[in-house]
Amino acid sequence: MRKNSIKRLLSLQFVTILLIAAPLSAGPAANANSNGSGENPVDWGPGSPLVFGGYNVAVAAENGFTIETAEDGKQRSIPKSTQARSLVQKASKYGLEPRDTATGNCGTAWLNGSKGQENKVSFRTGYSVRLPVQFHQWRVSAQGFITSGEKNYAQGSGASIWYVYGVTTAIGPGRAVVPPFSPTALITLIDGSVCYSNSPGFGFD
Repeated sequence: MRKNSIKRLLSLQFVTILLIAAPLSAGPAANANSNGSGENPVDWGPGSPLVFGGYNVAVAAENGFTIETAEDGKQRSIPKSTQARSLVQKASKYGLEPRDTATGNCGTAWLNGSKGQENKVSFRTGYSVRLPVQFHQWRVSAQGFITSGEKNYAQGSGASIWYVYGVTTAIGPGRAVVPPFSPTALITLIDGSVCYSNSPGFGFD
């Protein structure tokens, strides 16, 4: 009888641990979906081209790339390691080869949405870039005539496709944007490229 009680107690403790741990492991997936989730923001319609803003030399070096400067002052991120060369070749197969200038091709970003009841602004935002991501900061700012609201997203290393659904509150008509040329909305690729938002957005009543 005593052994059965101990077994039941251990079983209950194990179930409790699973119940506590499950929401923690499920949390990030509920907030930020990437390439493995079966959706691609490219299918949302025309987006806004990201703007190249230079190179993060330390990030490039960490991932097997070297930033070289030509005589005319233009920079390039050169893959040196086998893995880096493989990633660049894979991107090139899909027509995503970067241009060899300081205005390199980063990718595209999206922000779509609408305003519903109780001044709730619902949105979906994301990006598709030519290489995996080292880290990003991303902000959606809904700027109403009376009040504004915002949501911020930060991520470490991740896939070249990322998106998220969110809701914020804004009173009065206005516009929702991902702020342009801002440290609150940038993506750093593994080759060191720093890519800024070019203000994708939508209006609301």
